[in-house]
Amino acid sequence: RPRGGAMTRILLDVPRSLDDVHEAVAAHPAIPDHYGRNLDALSDVLGDVQDVVVVWRGVRTSVAAMGADAARLGDVLRDATVANPGVMVAYVW
Repeated sequence: RPRGGAMTRILLDVPRSLDDVHEAVAAHPAIPDHYGRNLDALSDVLGDVQDVVVVWRGVRTSVAAMGADAARLGDVLRDATVANPGVMVAYVW
């Protein structure tokens, strides 16, 4: 945590579609109202936030339901943690 503050959590609670993911992200107070609800917009906002942990619960179920979209989401989340030390991701299988 770069500033030593408490981490806030964005919970992806067994998403079965990218729409589910974007609903959860958009509902978080750290995310601006103009969030674009697509993976490029997700990448952008995760590049700007600080002290956020994204918890993806039910990864296996999500992968089964989302297919290639789950892999694309995983790529965005991984890239965000590399690019921004203020973002962490926890996967709960």
